[in-house]
Amino acid sequence: MLELERKLRTVPAILAFVLIIIASFSALPVSVQAFHAPSTRQSSSFRPVFQKGMQYSTWSSDMYSTSLSNQSLELLRALGVEWVGINVFWYQTSIYTDDIHPDPEMSPTDSSVACAIARAHELGMKVMLRPVVDPMDGNWRGLIVPTDGWFAAYEQFVYHYAELAQKSGVELFSVGCELASTTVFADKWQEIINGVKSRYS
Repeated sequence: MLELERKLRTVPAILAFVLIIIASFSALPVSVQAFHAPSTRQSSSFRPVFQKGMQYSTWSSDMYSTSLSNQSLELLRALGVEWVGINVFWYQTSIYTDDIHPDPEMSPTDSSVACAIARAHELGMKVMLRPVVDPMDGNWRGLIVPTDGWFAAYEQFVYHYAELAQKSGVELFSVGCELASTTVFADKWQEIINGVKSRYS
């Protein structure tokens, strides 16, 4: 933990360096499949928009609620970032298991996620909440071998954050992240998407 804390203290300098490089790029297009903006849900067709945004991550239970996180978000805003994608990582033992769960040290708590969302909004940025599941065996999440049990666990995972997104006034909510091996199960995903829509609107 001491080593982790030491590394985390270097975040502002690293972030500033990365952002200087990224600031030279133009706004990136939003994937229609990944994001669904509340302001467009009343329309019969979704028109992709361009957004100036950054992904924002932590591998600490409470980092999102610290002054260091607030400073990082302020840096993002100062550089012209208009959208921030707040990532939340849960884990499973391997690509073959269905034990999707938060890690007590590396997964941010709900309260810390809510703090980051609130601070981003205070700074005038819009938020995408992005739940992500990672295997702990070193394999890429796109190689996960999904079973009925896995989909049931993922469903509960993503529904939890859909409810948090709704409560926190999040503008965009992401369902699925690089889960390439699961895309052939269209019916399962449709069920999950429908469940998310009943919780987040």
